[in-house]
Amino acid sequence: MPFRPWLALLAATACAGTESTLITTLSDAGTDASTPAGGSGASTPVPPGTSWQIQLSGELDDSYDVDLYDVDLHNNSEADFAALHAAGRFVACYFSAGTLEAWRDDADAVPDSVIGNPHPAYPSESWLDVRDGAVRELMEARIELARAKGCDAIQPANLALSAVDSGFAIGESETIAYAEFLANAAHTRGMQVAWSDEPGLLSGIEQSFDWGIAIQCIEFDSCAPWLGFADAGKPVFMVEIGDEADIDRLCPAAASLRFPLVIKDSNYTAFRVGCP
Repeated sequence: MPFRPWLALLAATACAGTESTLITTLSDAGTDASTPAGGSGASTPVPPGTSWQIQLSGELDDSYDVDLYDVDLHNNSEADFAALHAAGRFVACYFSAGTLEAWRDDADAVPDSVIGNPHPAYPSESWLDVRDGAVRELMEARIELARAKGCDAIQPANLALSAVDSGFAIGESETIAYAEFLANAAHTRGMQVAWSDEPGLLSGIEQSFDWGIAIQCIEFDSCAPWLGFADAGKPVFMVEIGDEADIDRLCPAAASLRFPLVIKDSNYTAFRVGCP
């Protein structure tokens, strides 16, 4: 699912933006970052200021001259990742670790007993009881798939389980334990791991994760907690929903935080506006 911040989900607030597949090619000139080498995972840190693209739906467009691509784990092939590596891109692979997306090829791997309430914004998607061994086996299999396909990092989304009505009594300590399980599974396979839920939900989460993705923190005035990642020397990448008309509003705010920002449509297609 194209992810949104948990604040928006709890408020059931729809994100504004276009669903066009228009490709916008504003350059990332002025970004001072070395290009991370693809394929080496956790041994090659992603430097702050790295230019990037995130695309979670539609046919992959690998033409952007950026350092990092964040793409869907299942919807892209090993050959797609190899092509990105050949172009010098670092590849992060997205999957939902806190919900079950019924259309995934591996969705039948968990029993009904661990499937909870529907996601408020995506009724075909349901929260998972991440305390259960079957869920952890599924996620470890996905992380192994990411390694086998050549991902340099994983982005396990929907981890704000102690803050949502999942249908299960999952507390903060259990959420932290699950997040650390995912991070350890990635690190032992030589991959980095990105945090994309609200960092203020779980104290010290930046110690276990390698970098962060701040989703619409400008819109929801929730960027301050991400400074914990920055203070720990961990990169933070920003996503806001909009189009070219939002450049003058969003890019200065991102520049003040020194976080690389991309403006995306709400379906996270190839459409991209990068702040220069």
